Amino acid sequence: MTMSIWLYLRCQNGSPFVPMRLGEGKLPMLPTPFGREVMSNSGTVVRTGARSRYVLIATVVVATCILIALWQAVDARGPLARARGLMPSIGAQKVDRAIPKAVAEMKLDLPDGKKIRLADLPPDRLVFLNLWATWCEPCVREIPSMLQLSRELRSTRFSMVAVSYDEDWKTVQDFFRGFLGGLPKEMTLTRDPIGENPGSLRLSLGTEKLPETWVIRDGQLLARFVNERDWMDPAIVEYFKRLLEAR
Repeated sequence: MTMSIWLYLRCQNGSPFVPMRLGEGKLPMLPTPFGREVMSNSGTVVRTGARSRYVLIATVVVATCILIALWQAVDARGPLARARGLMPSIGAQKVDRAIPKAVAEMKLDLPDGKKIRLADLPPDRLVFLNLWATWCEPCVREIPSMLQLSRELRSTRFSMVAVSYDEDWKTVQDFFRGFLGGLPKEMTLTRDPIGENPGSLRLSLGTEKLPETWVIRDGQLLARFVNERDWMDPAIVEYFKRLLEAR
């Protein structure tokens, strides 16, 4: 006996179903977004493969969520997260913004008469940029611990740059001769030739009072410390070590 059925095909353009008469034989299986569909003799649409597809999609979604959660858990215990977690206790203000191009191009004086720009600083180094002056008592008080910090991190990719706001190099050199017996080797000494006038590095960064320290890497201002610090405070030392480790 010949078995006849009506097979319904979905049109690609979204038009109503088009009936198609088939002869005898097995029922064809037509692919759809939900598996395969056929119209049985009783008029019932039968879908196959849909359940397995839903299970596969659900499995992928769950696995992705688990991987994201694991990554976040690892990142939350990483060195960068640890450094950021220390910031409130050490008084570091989060900045996380690029150094403005005009600021990066500003020229600072070196003791030998040469010039240096922030743009010249090695991008892969963590830079400790300290703004200070010999007439600033808090600035002078923190110099010993600054030099100790520089020595502590000397084997890492850490650089210390001090920008003086004194009127001339003679004042700076005379100060260090009396204070240390000579210019320190633990930091790069520079002087802002613009001083306190508009357009200075200090005013361009938004520094109102000295001392102030900025943490820089890869052309980014990461954080700043307002006022003096004991830079050998264990939490501060750990902060810098974690930042260096996060590279």
